[in-house]
Amino acid sequence: MSLRAVLIAASLFCPLSPARGETPIRLPGNHSLPVYQVAMDALREAYKRIDTQVEFIDYPRNRSLIDANNGEHIDGETMRIVDIEKDFPNLIRVKVPVNEVEFMVVTRKDSFHRKQHLLDFRSHRVGILAGVLVAEKATEGFINLYAVAKPSQLKLMLEKHRIDAVFSTRLIIANWQLDSQEFMIKEPPEAIVPLYHYLSNKHAHLVPKLERALMAMKEENWFHEHRKKLLIRLSRRSKQYHLDQQKSQFFRH
Repeated sequence: MSLRAVLIAASLFCPLSPARGETPIRLPGNHSLPVYQVAMDALREAYKRIDTQVEFIDYPRNRSLIDANNGEHIDGETMRIVDIEKDFPNLIRVKVPVNEVEFMVVTRKDSFHRKQHLLDFRSHRVGILAGVLVAEKATEGFINLYAVAKPSQLKLMLEKHRIDAVFSTRLIIANWQLDSQEFMIKEPPEAIVPLYHYLSNKHAHLVPKLERALMAMKEENWFHEHRKKLLIRLSRRSKQYHLDQQKSQFFRH
């Protein structure tokens, strides 16, 4: 058998992947935060569909935007709010959202049951996660604001009466498994925010491919089904909170 025939036969059984051997796209991720799971899983699927490798690394949120914009260490942002490209012009937004998050207020029942909205806590001690732009903008001007690095710190501060309320996402709060006799989540959500994937402009050629892949996933109802499964898992761990799986409209047909 000729060498050419051998190579052709080998290619039939071992097809070459365009991504094999290439440097993967490196993105900031947080494997301990449920709110990241939908976005990371969505991007794994989308990059797989365009034959490109992607990996997620733990990275400080308050540093990732600057480094991604400068093209240092990471190649973009996993999920951020719309229009950050106005302040970080080297980042390109992939225009199909990779996640949708509900921002909630959780507080103690005994002291603050009459307060309904985030602004009602302007003069009280409020905790947020540092680097979460939605939370930072929503709490601008708050007198006693505590921005911490980890959700576990917020939970501990709330349980130990060091803060009066937390403003964070439904998935993070549900994952805490707080005692429903002591704490309450204020409904409805303060905000429902779509989040987008951003890439450094050096990877601009991938943007239209990713938009087509993510749009196909949206049309397949991938996001709604994946988010629903995650909420079910969390609700089983935190049965005292009713997680309305049908509330989200963003990823439906």
